[in-house]
Amino acid sequence: MYEIPRHLTSALCNNTESYFGSERVVHISGPNCSGKTHIMQKYLETIDDELVLRVDGNDITSRILIMSNDSTALFDWSRGKRVIFIDNAQRIQRLDRSLKILTSKEAQDAGVDPNIQILLTYSTRSIEDKHQIRVYPVAISELRLLYRSTPVNDLLQDILIYGALPEVLSSPSIPEKRDMLIKIVNTEMLKDVFELERIANSKSMMELLYYIALHINKSTSLNMIANKVGINPRTAERYIKILEKHYIIHEHKAYKNRLTNEISKFSRFYFYDIGIRNALINNFNDSKRRNDMDSLWANFLIIERHKAQELKGISHANDVESYFWETWSSKDIDLIETGLGEKTDYGLHAYRFYYDPDSGKYSVNPPKVFAQAYFDASFEVITPSNFEEFIHADFKI
Repeated sequence: MYEIPRHLTSALCNNTESYFGSERVVHISGPNCSGKTHIMQKYLETIDDELVLRVDGNDITSRILIMSNDSTALFDWSRGKRVIFIDNAQRIQRLDRSLKILTSKEAQDAGVDPNIQILLTYSTRSIEDKHQIRVYPVAISELRLLYRSTPVNDLLQDILIYGALPEVLSSPSIPEKRDMLIKIVNTEMLKDVFELERIANSKSMMELLYYIALHINKSTSLNMIANKVGINPRTAERYIKILEKHYIIHEHKAYKNRLTNEISKFSRFYFYDIGIRNALINNFNDSKRRNDMDSLWANFLIIERHKAQELKGISHANDVESYFWETWSSKDIDLIETGLGEKTDYGLHAYRFYYDPDSGKYSVNPPKVFAQAYFDASFEVITPSNFEEFIHADFKI
């Protein structure tokens, strides 16, 4: 096993006292097995071990104690500690109440450190937290730090098939990478979804997930998904929200603004980790034996772009929104970015993605109807020869 450089690990260990600011409770969320626990353990190595209380949400004894909301028991439990680290916090019910007890004036009066810091990791989105840090699968820029002499296109070949979860990247052979991915899907990711969300019809959920996996980067609607799976659109929408909540899929909605023939009630879906997608459809063929490389390429670029933007403090809730664009005559743009709120001067930016510029589909120009309607938008084609500039652009936000 080798240590994969992570940007967050570096930020934490180089700014031990200041990275979290004055936040008493910090939420760290991201996909299962994306490295959250390891990153936090590296950070905690900078603190006296006697001052740290480590808890795993999978441990039933600790879970019962926290869920009890018993202030006396919680004070006795945390007294003398400077940091409480709760891993897998998504498994602990009524956690918010216990967090309020531990950071209350009553806790201080009972001898709990008034500056105690509580760090929590989730494999689900923590919607209401004020200070949330996201940990995604390993970014291409992090891999570049590890494999400085390896051509980036060689790294791409592995990532587009096996993804970028740390345990998979660290697996020494192709069969072990496949086995690790299948293990993560079955024993980590799906276990969390079915146990925490109490899915009554797991077969329908799996069929929906399989359908999405087969149709990444393809426009589809709730009605189409529901009809294919044999459920009603409301249930399909609920399942999609659950899969987004658990950092399995990411939804892009259609951009509609100026043309009557632009589609609007369609979405395109991407996976936070491409390896998970390929494991779900059991396709680990190399790029020369696949017909979905453009879709994998789009998935890779969109997720990597998000990682880079978040590292630079650009929020997809407040600063920039991402879409795709398509007309009913099948003219399309893979990615549209536009500013939100006070960032409306960000402009409109359009991108087309081609994995193989020699495929015969390559075009350096946007669809004519798009160029005429959105004459003020920038346009760029992204291929393996220029993708690093796209991912790590100096975002003028």
